[in-house]
Amino acid sequence: MADLVAVLRGDELLLLRQPDRGPAAPGGAVHNLGALPLADCPIDMEHALVLARGPAAVRAYRRALSRWELLTGAALFGLGSKALDIGVDYVMQRKAFGVLIGTFQTIQHRLADNAIALDGARLLAYGAAWAQDENLLTADTSASMAFLFAAETAFKTASEVLHFHGGYGYTLEYDIQLYFRRAKAWSLVAGDSRAAYARLAHRVFGAAQAHAPAPAPAPAERAG
Repeated sequence: MADLVAVLRGDELLLLRQPDRGPAAPGGAVHNLGALPLADCPIDMEHALVLARGPAAVRAYRRALSRWELLTGAALFGLGSKALDIGVDYVMQRKAFGVLIGTFQTIQHRLADNAIALDGARLLAYGAAWAQDENLLTADTSASMAFLFAAETAFKTASEVLHFHGGYGYTLEYDIQLYFRRAKAWSLVAGDSRAAYARLAHRVFGAAQAHAPAPAPAPAERAG
């Protein structure tokens, strides 16, 4: 459990100290299927330190969230890549109808599609990291794109590899079940991905519409 938590409350960036310890204390870890150290943290102003106020506080918080998206996207790419490796190893061992299932064309195509998608996730993560290092205006947008695409790709890859395992994939004896659960859980730490897609669309297309020229007036119809 974290000792310090940074949180945005209105336009104030707060640093919260967690004085109580133990699983029953406020902020105690909550059990979840993603095996993540998550917790609910109440805002207690008695133990809060104001780090910044106003637009500067909001910018700092959004900057930190953008860094989280970048790092989580990179982690999800790694998770998906390992899930793909597990899948390739398994289909070259499991047999059905007397032959390796890795020889089935449908499985080969799905593995190839996942490998290509993961390459895209890797490139987006690298591009987002470069944008952050160079302080580009597109850095936050690139981080969101890298995170959302990696989340979608990692979950799809882990889900299909788990399916290749058959019923074995859901058992704790096989590692793929952990990758499947974490691929879903990691992307939900900061909220529903649908809301993140909406924010990204507003950031990209909303800005484009704001600078778009006004449409030309429709030609007047002549009287019959």
